[in-house]
Amino acid sequence: MKKALILGVALLSGCGAPKVDMYRGDAAHSGIYNTIGVPEREALRWSVNAGSAIKGGPLVAEKSVYFGSEGGYIIAVNAKDGRELWRYKTEGTVQTTPAYSAERLYVGSGDGGFYAIDTKSGQRAWRFDAGSAVTSAPAMIDGAIYFGTSDGRLIALNAGDGRELWRFTSDEAIYSAPAVFDGQVYFGDNAGYLYAVDAKQGVELWRFKTGSSITAAPLAQMDQIVIGSHDGSLYVLDRRSGQPLWKYRAQGAIAAAAVVDGDSLYFSSQDGYLYAVNTSSHQLKWRFKSRDWFKAPPTLADGLLYIGGYDQQFYVIDPKSGEARWQFRANGPISGAAVVDKGVVYFGSGDGRLYAVE
Repeated sequence: MKKALILGVALLSGCGAPKVDMYRGDAAHSGIYNTIGVPEREALRWSVNAGSAIKGGPLVAEKSVYFGSEGGYIIAVNAKDGRELWRYKTEGTVQTTPAYSAERLYVGSGDGGFYAIDTKSGQRAWRFDAGSAVTSAPAMIDGAIYFGTSDGRLIALNAGDGRELWRFTSDEAIYSAPAVFDGQVYFGDNAGYLYAVDAKQGVELWRFKTGSSITAAPLAQMDQIVIGSHDGSLYVLDRRSGQPLWKYRAQGAIAAAAVVDGDSLYFSSQDGYLYAVNTSSHQLKWRFKSRDWFKAPPTLADGLLYIGGYDQQFYVIDPKSGEARWQFRANGPISGAAVVDKGVVYFGSGDGRLYAVE
């Protein structure tokens, strides 16, 4: 029997607004930020040059913005004026969104290291050797941090000291940022499997096979998991059993996480469309066309959708009509998730710049 997605966002804690402390705002990857949005673009507040492409999304915490670069740097800037606070050099590319907790920043690098950085000094607290490139954004909850690697390992660490808790081996590389909900970790791999693993022991609970690779992060909700695949389908599964409930077929690969708000499910595709689908009828509400393909996921804040495209445009979309409220042109493709915080939207670009638009 088909089920409709639950209304709203269910957090792991069961209540409260998502915290802006990791990729997509929380461990379940809701992609919803409870903050003042940017309904009309007034100005570019600032932009900063990282010196190389920015492929992952930024993180906003402590009145600072943190992000990584292709040049291997982890960078902190002042959220108000863009003034650089510090940068830490790794020996590989940093392509994913960091996580933050208790004055520490957590992020992986292509050099095989997973780093904990003191956010006040910019100095390393510890480094864990993952054995191969760290290829997913981390999720953190209850003192544990989870991330994937290019050799197909999902690794769980103690966030305090970097001690390994367990590792789980999948079939291929893991670019899908793990989602954590109700004691379970969900992630996809390049072989096209979506896995559910016990968060404490790293034991497989179930797996579901799609028709192609999975690079999108799962969206975890009370009863369901939403995951996109490069086979062009967005799948909605029963969270406890992994059984498929329904799916929606796009015209291109789905490489990024979805957002659910009320009876609407929003996701982007490499066919160049941003989709809105009714979660009860499973019918298309609208789709918005960019001039190129989407790799970034949509972000929802203050009743608006925020997303960047490979056409170098950043779009703010009315979720009721599917029409653009405003757009901003960068000088490179935008592939990372945007963050909205207190009337400012932050996003990185392939031109090597991090933008703050208000």
